[in-house]
Amino acid sequence: MWSTFFGAKNKIFTMLSSKEINLVYETLLSSPGMKDVIKFSFSAARKDVLVLAGIIDLGLAKLQEPGSEIMFGGTDTSEVINKIKEEILLKSELSEMNERMKSLEARNK
Repeated sequence: MWSTFFGAKNKIFTMLSSKEINLVYETLLSSPGMKDVIKFSFSAARKDVLVLAGIIDLGLAKLQEPGSEIMFGGTDTSEVINKIKEEILLKSELSEMNERMKSLEARNK
């Protein structure tokens, strides 16, 4: 369902401006039940957890760039997503490796 809604070929996004897309997301995020806390469990390979952490970091960095027009859920949501990333890294025992990888990236910039 979401892949068709968010797909690149979907004409909804080609017709909407960034402000309108933000409004759609804000509307979805403010609908009843969206603030309910849920618990889920899943299994993933450690390599996938590291990739997911990297994707989260890239996404959060993109949202904080000056001129970024799309910001879903505000800074509270960004903090929650970052905490989720930290938790999955901790549970997979990859926190230290992730920090070392980030320091290597910083050296290469």
